[in-house]
Amino acid sequence: MDLLSTCLKSSEFLETILSSVQHPILLADEGGRILNASPLCEEVFGVPAQDLVSQELSTLFTEEDLDVLYPNLLELARRGERFDGEIMLQGRDRNRFFAFLSMRACGSPLHGERMIILSIRDIDTQKRLEQERRGNHYDDLIKVADGIAHELRNPIVGIGGFVNRLYDACKTVEGGKKYYNYIITNLKKIEALVKKVEFFAHLPRPSFVETDLRELAESALSPYEGELRSHGIRVENRMTETHLRVDPELFIKVFSVFTENALDAMPHGGSIRLDTALRGDTYRIVFEDTGHGIPSQDLPYIFNPFFSTKADGAGIDLAVVKRIVETHGGTIQVSSQLGQGTRFEIHLPTERRRAIRVTRI
Repeated sequence: MDLLSTCLKSSEFLETILSSVQHPILLADEGGRILNASPLCEEVFGVPAQDLVSQELSTLFTEEDLDVLYPNLLELARRGERFDGEIMLQGRDRNRFFAFLSMRACGSPLHGERMIILSIRDIDTQKRLEQERRGNHYDDLIKVADGIAHELRNPIVGIGGFVNRLYDACKTVEGGKKYYNYIITNLKKIEALVKKVEFFAHLPRPSFVETDLRELAESALSPYEGELRSHGIRVENRMTETHLRVDPELFIKVFSVFTENALDAMPHGGSIRLDTALRGDTYRIVFEDTGHGIPSQDLPYIFNPFFSTKADGAGIDLAVVKRIVETHGGTIQVSSQLGQGTRFEIHLPTERRRAIRVTRI
């Protein structure tokens, strides 16, 4: 016990421990003043470890986190509570990087101030590589789709023009009108697909406005009221009035796609149900129909561009929906049973930042 007490009071012993840890370590007092820093701190902050001593921890945090997140972390330490999470830190010349911060407080308030121990793991490179691995294939697909749409647009316009001229010159040919209508109808389908692909490839950046999602759903359903009635489809909207920051036009597009899919799935009638639920900091939107459903083997692929279960479909609409939801920081899930219907669930953050970053504790 005497040996342990002696070691704990030895600065050489402390330096040996800090040098042995594989991640940068900072020791600070309850007020946020840095008491010691391990040698590896220089690798992530670009500043010699000894130069960090006596500095304020606040200098390592970004400006937008100084009003709420930083004071909250100090308050957690005073309470003896731990923190583990990804945050943005900054080093020399305010260069920012993603870090995984593990913060612990040691010592008893009955015997003086607590000491704060911060373990920092630079995950900036790791996060960027993960994003590249996830995004490269999809981004390449978007570029290919955009290129194909661009190459198709001009020939389609030209073909349509020449078909019109040929029809004018050969109106007396038997069956000419039938063939003409067939060509024009399919050209319009291709042109509509080109427009969808271009929208998918050039999805506008969301313009966030605080909006009642129930009203957006009603606006999206309104143009389909006559068609829904003629199909014998009943709509039950249980969505509660909830205001979130979303792009209204993009979310009307989401509800419109779901409605069009439901119409295709219920040619002989059925029902559509919309519902919502607020769970913690997540807002859940449910769009459910009682249509023919989607085969289980197809479910993993329905959000992929150009995958479709329809004989005459190109499968771009649900890919657009997925991109819209993801640009809002949300996720989308689907479940379905053949002969019973399909259920889409969208999960949106009510606040895109964690509570500890936006509310003082």
